Amino acid sequence: MAVYIHNALSTEKVDPRLEELALQVADRLSIHPDASVNIVLTDDAHMTALNSEYLGSSNSTDCIAFNIDARKPAVGEWVFGEVYVGVEVAERQGAEAGWGKDKELAMLIIHGLLHLTGRKDDSDERREAMMAEAMGLLAEFWEEGK
Repeated sequence: MAVYIHNALSTEKVDPRLEELALQVADRLSIHPDASVNIVLTDDAHMTALNSEYLGSSNSTDCIAFNIDARKPAVGEWVFGEVYVGVEVAERQGAEAGWGKDKELAMLIIHGLLHLTGRKDDSDERREAMMAEAMGLLAEFWEEGK
């Protein structure tokens, strides 16, 4: 299993704990060990464009996940999916939650990985179940203050 975090915001430093968290959560969610997941940290403008193009909303959003499941046997690569995370939204939401940007980025990466493995949040019941699962994974795999 490989996780690649792409920082589209050159001014933002990426917390190294995010990659480790993503690997641990992907393993826990049984994403195939030969697969890779791309995580793109980006800005509101890009998130708004993705949200508009793929989900029909003209607003920014915190996280969008795309199942790709593309196998490239010639190069031995299997891209399972991509998760786009809005850093500016994470900053706002992290402040509202009282835990800061990096922990919110961790939560949104978990949220995206849950989507890649089939979880849905298209109803109140599903949203609550997904949030509870994400909070459990965050509590298990996010280490404060390191």
